[in-house]
Amino acid sequence: MSTPNTDISSALTDYELLCFIVDRNQSAKLLAGLRAHFSTGATVLLGSGSRPSKFLQILGLSEVKRDIILIVQSKSEIGQILDLATDKLNLREAGKGIAFTCPLQYFCGLDDQGQHLRFNELRSTESMLHEVRYVALHCVVDYGLGEEVVGVAEEAGAKGATFIHARGASSHSQMLFDFPIEPQKDVVLMVLETEILDKVSAALEHHFEMHKENTGIQYAYPLSRVVGLYGQEIEHA
Repeated sequence: MSTPNTDISSALTDYELLCFIVDRNQSAKLLAGLRAHFSTGATVLLGSGSRPSKFLQILGLSEVKRDIILIVQSKSEIGQILDLATDKLNLREAGKGIAFTCPLQYFCGLDDQGQHLRFNELRSTESMLHEVRYVALHCVVDYGLGEEVVGVAEEAGAKGATFIHARGASSHSQMLFDFPIEPQKDVVLMVLETEILDKVSAALEHHFEMHKENTGIQYAYPLSRVVGLYGQEIEHA
């Protein structure tokens, strides 16, 4: 007899999260192609690319607008969607955008057996050890600190990032004329090689003193397929 947890775990293993990070002018083209071939919905987040040039930043010319498109679909259709989009947007060419997939149970913090997934145990997890080459790392900090996150991460070996502007939902929001003022946040998304995850994560934790309350958080999850990173395509079983 199956338990509710078993049923949930079984359902999660049949679905994957697919994420595209593309220039905003490419987003409409991608979504139109998906609507024409698949009956699936998508969530679009507004973001921007990392801005390495201080001079261009001063001139206001350095921000690259990005769309982060999230799709949750069955594994059988995810592969078809990714293949179509990869060809349509030429993602195998460097600089055209990035796409990655993640088994939904990993995104929800569960391994293949439905147990809690911990990255500090990843190297000893037989079912995943030789499969995971790339991970997605999210770092959430106060608004305006995103560039600092990228600088610290790049010194530790990361290459590029995507910014997502968000706001907090603290129970201690400030009030102005009886209206709550929610603090703005920078969410920095990076796709990293697994071997440098610990180094990047430790550098961010130390720099922002994340062991202290309300200084920032970070979390990561393994990816099963990556397209467009440095013009490569990496797929894992």
